[in-house]
Amino acid sequence: MKKIYQLLNRIIEILKSKFFLSSILIVAIILEILLSGWLSYKAYYDEGYFTSRNITAELLPEAPELADSVPAETIDEEMKKKPPKYSSSGSTSTIDTSVGEATAISTGGAISGADAEKLAGYADDGPSTISYNDTTGRYPALGATLINYLSSTLLSSSSEKAYMYEIEVIDCSSCDYGGLYTGSYIYGAGSDITTAFGWIKLNSYWYKDSPYFEDYMKLVFSHEYGHHYSLYHRWVDLDIPAGQRWPASYYGDRPLSLASTAVDYSKGWGNCDTEVLAEDYSYFYSGYGQHAMSSNHGYPSAAINTWLYGLSSSIPQDSTPPVVSVTAPSNGAEVSGSVTFSANATDNAGVTRVEFFVDDVLVDTDSVSPYSTAWSSASVANGSHNLKAKAYDAFQSSESTLTITVNNLGVDTEDPTVVINQPATNPYTWSVDDLIVEATGSDNVGVIKIEFYINGVLAAEEAAANIVRQWEYVPTPPGSYTLTAKAYDVAGNMGETSITVNKS
Repeated sequence: MKKIYQLLNRIIEILKSKFFLSSILIVAIILEILLSGWLSYKAYYDEGYFTSRNITAELLPEAPELADSVPAETIDEEMKKKPPKYSSSGSTSTIDTSVGEATAISTGGAISGADAEKLAGYADDGPSTISYNDTTGRYPALGATLINYLSSTLLSSSSEKAYMYEIEVIDCSSCDYGGLYTGSYIYGAGSDITTAFGWIKLNSYWYKDSPYFEDYMKLVFSHEYGHHYSLYHRWVDLDIPAGQRWPASYYGDRPLSLASTAVDYSKGWGNCDTEVLAEDYSYFYSGYGQHAMSSNHGYPSAAINTWLYGLSSSIPQDSTPPVVSVTAPSNGAEVSGSVTFSANATDNAGVTRVEFFVDDVLVDTDSVSPYSTAWSSASVANGSHNLKAKAYDAFQSSESTLTITVNNLGVDTEDPTVVINQPATNPYTWSVDDLIVEATGSDNVGVIKIEFYINGVLAAEEAAANIVRQWEYVPTPPGSYTLTAKAYDVAGNMGETSITVNKS
């Protein structure tokens, strides 16, 4: 009995001790944190986190067959959601070259030792062809694509093109740019700049996981070639060295504030007048119609287009409009389902793009010949409709129109079919990295929309027969998810399919 009494006294002493009270407090705090975390997770899930905030229109790994199926306006819109990455700095330095001392500039950070050595080795006669150097080993065909894009789409002349030495592709996670231009010019007698040359680097790191990788490379390349075109002619034809403003005629047509812009990066990338001009060039000639500084400086006028042409005396002022004709369908044709809408366009100086309209509504844009698009006639009512193809060169446009009759037979009661292309297995075990999800729909008349659902919650949609999105790994809690794709036709018929995604 005495031992029992002593044991009870000991328990009472422990209960009174600070250690015990502290332990109880710690346990209570831990329980509160766990409970709070569970409630947060429940709210996180119940409130529909798996919406477009999670499956986003992030840019995904390149799939050539996918890129060909995405309308140009869709690509433009997706790229606007995540614009190209531009450096906020540049540099100027003096180097010794094989033909004399030169002033070198970089539009993306400092000029490295390796870059200076490359510039020092350039000769005065220019290369016979533009060299392509893919340091990643992943894009062997990109050089030919970009050189063809330069010749077919961008504004260029034989003079500055002869001094574009190289297109180099790198994969640099620490580089804060998507592309950079490095150029150099050499003085002759007095203040005469006798020659200039340069090369372009394209950083694939920021775009390599995109289905629009090639489009990003073209858009970034157009900006960097805008530097080469404008700076070459500025240096050689106008004898304006680094550190000075563009001619007054530019600011007359492009009313930039001289107080809020600068010739360097002291006021930021978006207020460096050389960068503004490179974006003006890209806006007019890239085919993507984007301008990274439009929110600050507006869009350039047609007078800037003429001014850019005037920089090179070897480019004639074009007064001849393009010639365009609709090649399919034929005038008066009766059509149904998916229709190939194509046009032939030619121009003495080059066609920049062809736009396709149905009843004056733009349905697609194509900047590469042969100019064509697939149009779903189910998107309009049966009856007579006007088709129009409009071709542009750098200065003017022409159009060709015809009339067709849409006759999609009877009442459409057939459901579309839809396939989840990625992930390719069902169930799919998701253990690392963001997940690419893709679905494609087909229909007897035409698919007009595809939706993605996660556990019954709408996560993303696309007004097309194909959808690609990226499902972010880090914010998604572990668990089993049902990924559903639904395809719709113009009559409202719907088809769906689902797979299971198990996230660890």
